Amino acid sequence: MLFLKSEIGQNTAGHDIEPITTIFSSYPAPISGDITRIEWLTQNYDLAVDWFMRALSGMEVMSCDVFDTVMLRHNESEAERNFHICEYIVQTLRDTAIGAPLKHVDAEALLLMRASAMNLTYGARPAVQGCREGSIKDVVTNIALTIGGGSELASRMLECELDYEATHCLFSNAPLIEAMCRFKRLGGKVLLVSDMYLHQEHIRVLLSKVAPNSLPHIDNIYSSADTVISKRSGLLFPRLAQMGAFPPCATLHIGDSFSSDIQKAREAGMNALYLPIFRHELRMRQASLARMIQTFDRVGVDIRTWAKV
Repeated sequence: MLFLKSEIGQNTAGHDIEPITTIFSSYPAPISGDITRIEWLTQNYDLAVDWFMRALSGMEVMSCDVFDTVMLRHNESEAERNFHICEYIVQTLRDTAIGAPLKHVDAEALLLMRASAMNLTYGARPAVQGCREGSIKDVVTNIALTIGGGSELASRMLECELDYEATHCLFSNAPLIEAMCRFKRLGGKVLLVSDMYLHQEHIRVLLSKVAPNSLPHIDNIYSSADTVISKRSGLLFPRLAQMGAFPPCATLHIGDSFSSDIQKAREAGMNALYLPIFRHELRMRQASLARMIQTFDRVGVDIRTWAKV
């Protein structure tokens, strides 16, 4: 279900995956059961742009989540996506001088090292106000050192990850970006706020590849990889408001997570617009995760403790 500014608080039974048929029932383009958001937004481009602009009416600041909002993900699970990233890293680097340590590492082993390094960075980085966040820089550095490489290998691994994400995993949310451009031309301010182990510099790289027309209109990007405090903790929005990044009552935040993007924004005094993942997409991601779990079960490795949808 999608919640416009005035609708927040009237129906909080939905989750990140709640279908949006109810709110869109008054629109001339129904949501079918097997459509993805990128398909719906493409088919209903003008309608979606108008909807975003009406939600932004009277606002001074447009704040957006990044992943599955400004850039929409394909519908593999996070676990399978990271496995394919590992395949790409191995295939791209193992026959190079820098990538020599990867010659005897397969994608499965690299994925397990990545999961271990990710867990380590979340636990090892200093907490800020009780919050912890991972850093992709720590992850690739840890892996490179584990297999006998150095900083240059770590840098190339990170480049490969961003290249694969941009080429195979992310799609521009064209109607939202068009609304962003129009809002900026009208004198508004545009911010991106993400809970993610990628730093703002990496998000900029992905945007430059996936949605280059968005970058000139973005005033600032905040990532929990840099701030450590996060949206999901309820601390990041108030911190940004205290820094003068936005006046809460004149800011609309748009995102796909009901908890992090809607509830926490509303608790901070902001307006919020919910752009959830469709049920069909969630089912695809769940099936993808099940495939990955089954694949590793066959070799006696249980990835259920860290593999995500």
